[in-house]
Amino acid sequence: MTYKIVQITDTHLTPAGAEPANNQQVDPADKLQAVFDDIYTTNVAPDLIVITGDLIHEGHAEDYQRFHDVLMAQQERLKAPIKVILGNHDRTKAFYEGYLKRPYQSRYYDKLATAGWDFYFLDTTCGNLEPGYLDQDQLTWLQTNLKQSAKPALLFMHHPLAGPPLRNMAYSILQNGDDLAKVIQGSTVKAIFFLVTFTLQICIRLVVY
Repeated sequence: MTYKIVQITDTHLTPAGAEPANNQQVDPADKLQAVFDDIYTTNVAPDLIVITGDLIHEGHAEDYQRFHDVLMAQQERLKAPIKVILGNHDRTKAFYEGYLKRPYQSRYYDKLATAGWDFYFLDTTCGNLEPGYLDQDQLTWLQTNLKQSAKPALLFMHHPLAGPPLRNMAYSILQNGDDLAKVIQGSTVKAIFFLVTFTLQICIRLVVY
């Protein structure tokens, strides 16, 4: 059975009244809209869309509220659920207040279960710091859920795992990747999706299972 996933990462939308981050010459909101338009006009018809962090560059609650409204409109237009996770340039409290409209918690992680797959959306943020870290509560939650399901699983997170291409970016990766490896060893996890570029462009990947 085919299952299509579109991954978008590092949208870095500009908070109200601020300048675009990293000297972007094109409004990141326009770039994101172009991505959604491409998904629609090319008839990709994804089953799931995931935005893997750095949603808004150091935004406020009202910025996340507007972002939520945009995504809900696109979710209806594209007929596919849109899930988001946080990156190091997101602000968790503002996200809870504006996007989720729920009481603040220090981490935001979630699970989506379908008939054939389990999807885990992890929070690797470490306050407002650059490196990523998975806290023990989250690792325990993941391990418990993986043990309770025989379905294949996919993980999504912002910070990348260590690897040769990232040798010079050790400070920007997931710092306790070994702990995650221990949790998923022998489990049903088939792949991990994370930030795949540090350029200033919105990145999109289509994965078909």
